[in-house]
Amino acid sequence: MKSSKCFSAALLAAGLIAVPGTALGAGFQNTGHSATATAMGYTGAANPNEPNASYYNPASMGFRDGFRIYLGDTIILPSTTYTPADGGAEISTEAQTFPPPNAHIAYNNIADTGLSFGTGLTFSYGLGIAWPDEWIGRTNIKSQDLQTANINPNLAYKIPGVDLSVSAGAQLVFGSVEMRQSILLRDDQFAEAHLAGEGFGVGAAAGLMYKPTEELTIGFNYRSRVSLNFDDGKIHFEGEENTPLNSTFRDNPGTAEMNLPDLFALGVGYQLDKLFLTFDFNYTTWSTYDELVLEIDTGGDEQALDALTIENNWEDAMAFRLGAQYEVTDNLPVRLGFAYDMTPIPDETVNASLPGNDRLVGSLGLGYTWNGVRTDVAYSIVQALEREIENERAPNGTYSTTANLFAINVGYGF
Repeated sequence: MKSSKCFSAALLAAGLIAVPGTALGAGFQNTGHSATATAMGYTGAANPNEPNASYYNPASMGFRDGFRIYLGDTIILPSTTYTPADGGAEISTEAQTFPPPNAHIAYNNIADTGLSFGTGLTFSYGLGIAWPDEWIGRTNIKSQDLQTANINPNLAYKIPGVDLSVSAGAQLVFGSVEMRQSILLRDDQFAEAHLAGEGFGVGAAAGLMYKPTEELTIGFNYRSRVSLNFDDGKIHFEGEENTPLNSTFRDNPGTAEMNLPDLFALGVGYQLDKLFLTFDFNYTTWSTYDELVLEIDTGGDEQALDALTIENNWEDAMAFRLGAQYEVTDNLPVRLGFAYDMTPIPDETVNASLPGNDRLVGSLGLGYTWNGVRTDVAYSIVQALEREIENERAPNGTYSTTANLFAINVGYGF
């Protein structure tokens, strides 16, 4: 019985802590929630005209009037390669496509009171990775998928007589995680483990936007940490049925808590005739992701392992983002962006489910508005610098990640 619980606990913990990374921000954070922001290096904290105000800075709603809606999707095509430390053949992850949608709906300056209300939907953390079935690291990870849907209602108020708007809101986060890996039984015989779990958490949000002059905008956006409680994790085994180890691996329930970080974004924007320039500084408290404690349902067996703690020891990380928009005509802007994201993952705990490193981002796009209907498109490429792994959590070697992103949004009321 104890052996069964130990195997199940270790695998369930691995699935919930080695969450997959996105191809956007460092760690496993998604930052592309509008084609406008994506084209401008994922900036938005100080852009008073950013259409997805719910995510980038809800306080910007105070500088608008009337009803607005903005809907879209970002298609993400990531690829990770692994080159063994001994110089063997390069291995690539399987081709995957991730299409996280985004939405912002708001009514601004309600009845000329200065009050605005809006709600957004984003998938702020997640995505996944899938290695070939027979790759050398299959006992560490074969595939993982993490999804977090964030419903984010916000209320903004523009202070009379001052070009200053403030906002406050909530985050309702629904998460799911799924993981597959192989277990070596003996010689070349493997069993397969499949883990799945769902969680929920609540957080807060706040923003500020100030225009000291007509040309200059200063913005601040805060999204609080969220504790995701995975209270119905389950693990299922296959392939051990006709072996002497059949009784060792049993389906097992468990619970865990994952801490998503705080995000601070400080931005400055400047309008120079037809050219708008903006800079964002992001600070993410990934140190909240220091460990994960897994509680196991022992079924009343006092000898069984009932808890397991896994150390992550991630560090807080910074990101620097630049964006530019030029109005070719009154209704046709073109956009460019660049970003540099620093990784929060130390050498001791980096692994093959998230072989992250510092990331360079380049992006471009354009928009078109006609009779209040707005369409924006963007392309972005993300390159994670090569990462050498030399620890016990993954096959040692060099890992590299690249992602191509295509974003499109349509809005009304602009």
